[in-house]
Amino acid sequence: MNSRGKLPPRNMPARGRTEGRTGEGTIVYLPGASWHEVEGTDHRLAMGLAEHHPVLWVDPPQSAWANLRDSVRQSPLSEVAPGITRLTVTVPSGVTRPIVRELALKRLWYAIRRHLRETGATPLAWICSSAGPLLSMVDSGPAPRIYLATDDFVAAAPLWRMSPAYLHAAREKNLANADIVLAVTKELADTLRRGEGHPIVFPNGCDFHRFDRIAEVERADDVVLPSPIAGVVGQFNARTDLDMLSAVQERGISLLLVGPRSYASTDESARFEEFVQREGVQWIDRVPTERVIRYLKCLSVGLTPYADSTFNRRAFPLKTLEYLAAGVPVVCTDVAPLTGFDRRFVQAAATPETFAAAAAATVDAMVPMDREKVRLSVEAFDWSRRVGELLGLIGEKGC
Repeated sequence: MNSRGKLPPRNMPARGRTEGRTGEGTIVYLPGASWHEVEGTDHRLAMGLAEHHPVLWVDPPQSAWANLRDSVRQSPLSEVAPGITRLTVTVPSGVTRPIVRELALKRLWYAIRRHLRETGATPLAWICSSAGPLLSMVDSGPAPRIYLATDDFVAAAPLWRMSPAYLHAAREKNLANADIVLAVTKELADTLRRGEGHPIVFPNGCDFHRFDRIAEVERADDVVLPSPIAGVVGQFNARTDLDMLSAVQERGISLLLVGPRSYASTDESARFEEFVQREGVQWIDRVPTERVIRYLKCLSVGLTPYADSTFNRRAFPLKTLEYLAAGVPVVCTDVAPLTGFDRRFVQAAATPETFAAAAAATVDAMVPMDREKVRLSVEAFDWSRRVGELLGLIGEKGC
């Protein structure tokens, strides 16, 4: 570290500089979740960026106990995908406690600095989508510091059972030290505006070409519901409005739920457990990423039942994009923004009754279903385009 205790900028001395695929420099990615946890925005962007430059993916610090329980995270340094090196730092248990949290940040930065020094890698950009104050440790320099707000982290405090004061302070530090601020929605960008500058709206994307051959894919053989089927493929927690799903089930439409549940309260968990026992409802826990397409193939309509909350209103629904990329029309609550979507294939509703009615109308309107027309409506959202936009911003700032 330099005299201010920060990581050196891009023009640091290098021993055997790391070469990128189409240019020099390593992109240091500081995500909000570990590589194997959630294959969301960070995961997709890193995969796309790695086609152009080496990516150093730095997992959030984890306790040594958690590391011992999960064999895929035991190695401190590993190649997780072509062009992507994952760095894992372990710390004592209680990583969310203030003292351990500070120790974790110091260990994290020591590990990053050591890796850059030993490999001679030259940072091309720093991308932080973490809720922690990580950009405050990176010195200014030619390599731009990018703060990517994938969600409203402060509004997420009740969901994550974390201190809103800590999340607010961490976000302010990241904003103060960022050269570029990106936000997935205009609503979130407006919240993050400080001074004269304004964050850039940078919506989520989809793996459009991942579903190119969906017409040839077999339906999941463990789905026992009669068609037509409405479904949710994702995660189930406090963000999910079960009243909306109940209305669909009560209308007599088969309801398929695919993905893990993670409710903070026992009452919410018990309600979900009761719901999935109802007639016409089938819940399938977490499935491998490569099998998701087989469950999407079963759906006549995809559902995005976001509960009405500040967090959800500033979010950009990856779920909706994935449905459409698979050729499945969508019914969502009128919570998250719908900017850029073809409204022929995305219907929004405000109440359980209108939500269920929209699901039924969508099923009727899409028989027979023209999946390819639905798919083409989100071709412009492909992650490759988002990656190109991000590399353009890095190039402009780094000049």
